[in-house]
Amino acid sequence: MVTYEIYAPSQKQKDSLVMFRDSLDRDIHDDPIARSWDNCFNQEAMVDGVLDETVNNIVNRDFYRFTAPLRLFNKIYHFNKVLLSMGLPRISVYIAQCSIGDLPKTLQDDLPTPEIIKFVGKGDIYDSSIWLGLVPTYTPLHRDPNPNFFCQLSGNKVLRLMLPKSGDALFGEIQAKMEKTGNGRLRTEDMMQGEEREKLHNAVWGDNNAPAGLFEVVLEPGDSMFIPAHYWHSVKSVGWDGEVNCSVNWWFR
Repeated sequence: MVTYEIYAPSQKQKDSLVMFRDSLDRDIHDDPIARSWDNCFNQEAMVDGVLDETVNNIVNRDFYRFTAPLRLFNKIYHFNKVLLSMGLPRISVYIAQCSIGDLPKTLQDDLPTPEIIKFVGKGDIYDSSIWLGLVPTYTPLHRDPNPNFFCQLSGNKVLRLMLPKSGDALFGEIQAKMEKTGNGRLRTEDMMQGEEREKLHNAVWGDNNAPAGLFEVVLEPGDSMFIPAHYWHSVKSVGWDGEVNCSVNWWFR
């Protein structure tokens, strides 16, 4: 099981989600994909843990996070071709911040820890993640408490970074405008939807009013970069909508 994120702010995008659910075999009630999907998207249609199939409902929010089998990604990828042929919005799905250790053994073997980070710092490589999604994918402005070694495997990603003090000031300003407090170390659901998502995105990616001290780098397949501890960064995939984009990273100290 891996963690998925889906962003669907428009009604047409939500309609695509309903169509995808309808494409799954409703007669197989024990299918892990269907159960995981319904637990997230059809909460109001669940009665005593059982889906009421008379209700075709999508929980009314823009951002969805849930766990499901890895093969769900492949199902959505192929269903997006159906949506494209109908001129409908494709589903933008992201397996985000999923530990490499949670992947099947054969995939883990394809993602060995880079030798270069085994001999830096204390040698404590305490966590890793795969970021596998369909363009567009997005991670809002945040910072990591420890160094991060980031590798791009498929597709291109754009990263925008800020020094700790500059990022602290910008993030604090955004939080103050919303009368909130936060430290930017967690990839929270609030960051991924609504007012906070909009303000963070506009502050970092609104080129007409880009903050001072902002750096940008484009990573292509095979590129790697080191992100120092506490450096603020936001990440976007670039390419054709629905294209596979994949990155991995390791955190160490």
